[in-house]
Amino acid sequence: MHIYAFGSICRGDISVDSDVDLLALVEGRDSRLDPEKFSIYSYARMLELWEAGNAFAWHLSLESRLIYAADGTDFLRSLGSPSRYSGAVADCLKFRDVFESSFQSVQKGTPSLVFELSTIFLALRNIATCYSLSRTDSPTFGRDSASAYSGERDRSFRGS
Repeated sequence: MHIYAFGSICRGDISVDSDVDLLALVEGRDSRLDPEKFSIYSYARMLELWEAGNAFAWHLSLESRLIYAADGTDFLRSLGSPSRYSGAVADCLKFRDVFESSFQSVQKGTPSLVFELSTIFLALRNIATCYSLSRTDSPTFGRDSASAYSGERDRSFRGS
């Protein structure tokens, strides 16, 4: 088993409103791990994400810290850098669809306003994160990632 912290606690921008993001890498199931407290992945799945150049793999590569290793090794560091991230347009289009669905729910008078607004926020943050990972030398994964690109225009990035 390997356990990592990632996100704001590793970036150094943790606040009173922050949660602590924890990743557990395991073989099979481990009853000691609460899926409400950990993002739980198998080693094989993490390797797949690494090889695909997945945005989450890049997030972990750039912003995770090992906090426990049963075997004394740092599994993620042993993988090197993930493959090149090439899914930005497809990922952004998926997050745009999530945004539009929640926005329509808000317009129709959803009974779950907090949920829909949270989903809109996450969609915008993830679009900005994917953009930054694809187009900059300093990707941003934090809650303020969307504000970092609010004035930028990049017509070559448009998916439609």
